[in-house]
Amino acid sequence: MKSNPIKDGGDPTRVGCIRLLTQTDGEVFREVLIALSDAERSYSYTFVSSPVPVRNHQTTLRVLPITDGDRSYVEWSSRFDIDPKYEAQLVDLMNRNFLAGLRNLAEKFDGNGAASA
Repeated sequence: MKSNPIKDGGDPTRVGCIRLLTQTDGEVFREVLIALSDAERSYSYTFVSSPVPVRNHQTTLRVLPITDGDRSYVEWSSRFDIDPKYEAQLVDLMNRNFLAGLRNLAEKFDGNGAASA
């Protein structure tokens, strides 16, 4: 997926902002930010609309410090209800997107935890 600007050009850190994500096949997800915590180093979002019929969706990304060295552990999890006939499709899609997102994070940060230019 590639990320598009926040809908209406709003503040991407404002709970309630909507982000549009377009997959390479043209399918569009609309996500709403439902929680953001600098103290807990986490954020959560849910789908406003999705090409896959999902209910009660929530995804959370947390960054946890690793005490042995200057490193972090990223936990990206999702929970949802879905008709069993679509479950494998959505799980596969989310796994691919999470992996791509984590690889992108790894590329943006060097071994010292600083953002790369």
